[in-house]
Amino acid sequence: MSLARRSGYNVAHLYKREFLMTVLNRRTCAVLSAVALLTMAGWAPAAAGSTATQRLLSQASQNTNSVRTITYTILKDERSTNLSFKLVDHGAEDEVANSEQHHMSAVVHEKIASGRMRTIKYTVDLIFIHGRTYYRSNLFKNNAWQERIGSVLHDPVLAGNGWQRKRTAVSFPLSNKYAEVSRGGQVHLRSQARTSIGNTTEDVYVTQSIRPYVARMTVNVTGSFQGNAVSIHQDTTFGGFNRPLHIDIPTTGV
Repeated sequence: MSLARRSGYNVAHLYKREFLMTVLNRRTCAVLSAVALLTMAGWAPAAAGSTATQRLLSQASQNTNSVRTITYTILKDERSTNLSFKLVDHGAEDEVANSEQHHMSAVVHEKIASGRMRTIKYTVDLIFIHGRTYYRSNLFKNNAWQERIGSVLHDPVLAGNGWQRKRTAVSFPLSNKYAEVSRGGQVHLRSQARTSIGNTTEDVYVTQSIRPYVARMTVNVTGSFQGNAVSIHQDTTFGGFNRPLHIDIPTTGV
């Protein structure tokens, strides 16, 4: 399962946006980043997937990737020996107007040279519109809106994490075999694998409708990398498919 997105966090990074699942990183974050990349990119699923399941995933991903507007929430919780972080990113995209907005809050715990843990709590708001980026953070300039040309913004704390204006898309490689777990209001599919890092479980929830959409994607990884115990959890929910969405240009300096 892959969340490809321009902006972002990647569980291919432990965060991204060629998003699947993407992951964030910075200095010691490198360990988490490498784990996420290895886990998501190189696994051999054990469960068998039926043709009907693959057809459903193909149809749902195509519908989700072609919407005019979409909203989503990304929850991330990643931990290693020297670094851990939790974040929540609420996003919205208007593909017709080529605009996008985000509100992210994060808490980072990092072990410093003295052996103590340092904690950083911060927020980031951003808007991509008309080829420009409007952004603010409680970390600088009184949390006032700032403006720059272009449609890319880097995370002020987590190196390798950031956003870029681009449609968020989901994909499910044929090599990842999903089995149906249950059917309720949504079809729940799961893929599990054992990799060199540890155990990986991916869950996908698809709406039961004439035109199915991917409603939720989760990834859980537990294992070790280069002697570091690592755990990764990412939960992404989608909604607002083709619903009216209006993104305004903020007033800079305030």
